[in-house]
Amino acid sequence: MDSHPCKPTVKEKSRQPFLHLETILFIGEEKKHGISIKLEISFIY
Repeated sequence: MDSHPCKPTVKEKSRQPFLHLETILFIGEEKKHGISIKLEISFIY
Protein backbone atom coordinates (compact mmCIF):
# COMPACT_ATOMS: atom_id res chain seq x y z
CA MET A 1 0.00 0.00 0.00
CA ASP A 2 1.46 3.33 -1.06
CA SER A 3 0.41 5.98 1.48
CA HIS A 4 2.59 8.81 0.23
CA PRO A 5 0.69 12.07 1.02
CA CYS A 6 1.63 13.77 -2.27
CA LYS A 7 0.47 10.80 -4.37
CA PRO A 8 -3.33 10.49 -4.73
CA THR A 9 -4.78 7.00 -4.75
CA VAL A 10 -6.44 5.60 -7.85
CA LYS A 11 -9.84 6.19 -6.25
CA GLU A 12 -9.03 9.85 -5.59
CA LYS A 13 -7.74 10.31 -9.15
CA SER A 14 -10.90 8.80 -10.62
CA ARG A 15 -13.01 11.13 -8.44
CA GLN A 16 -11.27 14.33 -9.56
CA PRO A 17 -13.10 14.79 -12.90
CA PHE A 18 -16.43 14.47 -11.08
CA LEU A 19 -15.37 17.02 -8.47
CA HIS A 20 -14.35 19.41 -11.27
CA LEU A 21 -17.71 18.90 -12.97
CA GLU A 22 -19.56 19.57 -9.71
CA THR A 23 -17.53 22.77 -9.31
CA ILE A 24 -18.39 23.89 -12.85
CA LEU A 25 -22.10 23.22 -12.32
CA PHE A 26 -22.06 25.00 -8.96
CA ILE A 27 -20.39 28.10 -10.43
CA GLY A 28 -22.80 28.01 -13.39
CA GLU A 29 -25.80 27.91 -11.05
CA GLU A 30 -24.41 30.69 -8.87
CA LYS A 31 -23.50 33.12 -11.65
CA LYS A 32 -26.00 32.06 -14.35
CA HIS A 33 -23.45 32.87 -17.06
CA GLY A 34 -22.24 30.43 -19.72
CA ILE A 35 -19.01 32.46 -19.99
CA SER A 36 -18.15 31.68 -16.36
CA ILE A 37 -18.52 27.96 -17.07
CA LYS A 38 -16.31 28.22 -20.16
CA LEU A 39 -13.64 30.05 -18.19
CA GLU A 40 -13.78 27.41 -15.45
CA ILE A 41 -13.37 24.60 -17.98
CA SER A 42 -10.43 26.40 -19.58
CA PHE A 43 -8.83 26.86 -16.17
CA ILE A 44 -9.20 23.18 -15.23
CA TYR A 45 -8.05 21.76 -18.55
